[in-house]
Amino acid sequence: MNNFESQPGPEKPANKKNWLRRLGILGFLFFLLKGIAWLFVFYYGVKFSGCRSESKPAAYIFSGSSIPSIDIA
Repeated sequence: MNNFESQPGPEKPANKKNWLRRLGILGFLFFLLKGIAWLFVFYYGVKFSGCRSESKPAAYIFSGSSIPSIDIA
């Protein structure tokens, strides 16, 4: 009869590995969903705030002689 199996002892390494693996998977999913949620927030924030304008692209505005000049007195 072996009494070592019935005695409480230190936690097995397999249990710690499973716990850390589960924590890692949950952490990954949390930050993945959080990132996707922020993408939706920014997308719909710009869409509904009216930040989009039908103005000319920056390459057209700053090409040629249309570069604004600054006069230093």
